[in-house]
Amino acid sequence: MNTQIFNPVHLTPREIQILHLIEEGHPSAGAANKLFISPRTVEHHLGRIYSKLNVKNRLQAINVAHRCGFLNSSPTALFD
Repeated sequence: MNTQIFNPVHLTPREIQILHLIEEGHPSAGAANKLFISPRTVEHHLGRIYSKLNVKNRLQAINVAHRCGFLNSSPTALFD
């Protein structure tokens, strides 16, 4: 069964991973530790997410991502 997400703004798999971690309440440094990247890289990804979703902050990004279906899938599937 194909469970692709409708992705009209073309978020990358990494950007979706970061959205899941931010939704779980991880700060940039916590998300960075989980993904083995620097906090600055997380901030760069967040900036691109905000731009793509046309939002200004994490809460708005999470709300729009839910409406677009990005956060409806299991986050563990994204980390395999």
